Amino acid sequence: MNKGLIAGFIALVGTGMILLTSCQPQESHAYKPGLGEIMGYLQIRHAKLWFAGDKENWQLADYGLHELEEGVEDITKLHPTHDRVPMPTEKAVQQFMNLPLQQLRDAITQKNKATFSAAFESLTASCNACHMQSNVAFIRVQQPELHPYSNQDFAYKP
Repeated sequence: MNKGLIAGFIALVGTGMILLTSCQPQESHAYKPGLGEIMGYLQIRHAKLWFAGDKENWQLADYGLHELEEGVEDITKLHPTHDRVPMPTEKAVQQFMNLPLQQLRDAITQKNKATFSAAFESLTASCNACHMQSNVAFIRVQQPELHPYSNQDFAYKP
């Protein structure tokens, strides 16, 4: 038999084995934040959103709302169910978050501080209602009173 033909056959079989091996499902070691970690992130976004809207920095408020919405989306993607939440997280988001988030979006688009304040109050109440439904009523958020982010100018408008 021709040595070149044998070498080619061995190379072909070896390549096939490598391809088959690489197609096998690989164990994922990607970091997955816990629900509490995501909620901590959302609490920061909640506060920063308030300060931006309070200073009528609508561009920053829009950015903050987008970040808040991304975090809420992460909950439904990464934690579709949770032992404390009595319903799928997507359903909880629909029930508690969709309307207040849309109200905030409308207030920011209108650049209306009074409407923003009312929508923010609605969002905060909805967060607390969801916590109550999820048996963590001891976690109660509120409108921030003190400015913990002295390193950010929330009034700045480029």
